[in-house]
Amino acid sequence: MRPHAAALEQLRALDGLATHRGPQQDARAHLLVTALFLLAVLSCGRDRVAPLLLLAAYPAWMVIRCGLPFALLGRALLLALPLLLLAVGASPWLDRAPARLPGGAQIAHGWLVLAATLLRGVLSVTTALTLVAATGLRPLCAALTRLGMPELLTAQLLLLHRYAFVMLDEGARMHTAWQLRAGAARRPPLRVWAPMAGQWLLRTLARAGRIHQAMLARGYDGRLHLAHGSRWRAGDSLHVAGWAAAIVAARWLAG
Repeated sequence: MRPHAAALEQLRALDGLATHRGPQQDARAHLLVTALFLLAVLSCGRDRVAPLLLLAAYPAWMVIRCGLPFALLGRALLLALPLLLLAVGASPWLDRAPARLPGGAQIAHGWLVLAATLLRGVLSVTTALTLVAATGLRPLCAALTRLGMPELLTAQLLLLHRYAFVMLDEGARMHTAWQLRAGAARRPPLRVWAPMAGQWLLRTLARAGRIHQAMLARGYDGRLHLAHGSRWRAGDSLHVAGWAAAIVAARWLAG
């Protein structure tokens, strides 16, 4: 599959997981637990691995519960891990201070810093993906609005997400058109990348303009009227209270 088409299918698959599963819980419940989880992850010390291992129970449970494909999760992690390695990959050689493991063995302190940073990145990316997969972006934006985020920001977030599909779709069309004219060549030569990028931008801007005109013709007034979706139920309160207690316990008991 072509890179543009593969990226487009991944975005659609992620956004469609919540639709296929149907309404499960109020999106605000997932948002509150996710916010508390990320706060706990970020509050861990730079070399604290034990609390991160305990906190991994929440994203692992969410991956299984929302049916997030492991292939999609792996691709997202492959994009994030090089950035993390670039930031702290040299820690084991720069930070040679001895650190004692629970079993009594000693290693360089930099290895703990590296492991904690990688775990923190993996947990954050996984939790963000499961949040979208469990709720869908439209219910997520509606939940953000109901929790007090300015409607302008949630509208921009939703439109940015939709515009990504427009850009990837136009990129896939251009790649197909080039392949039909290029014969046996598998990818465009370097000299045509700049003209293709310019044409890609112009085509997406033109299509976005047509979409905006269609929105105006249907009564768009600058606001996205998002349906509130599901109502807060007792199960949502139990979900938030249970996971909040587990996250706090994992964070502070493992220290």
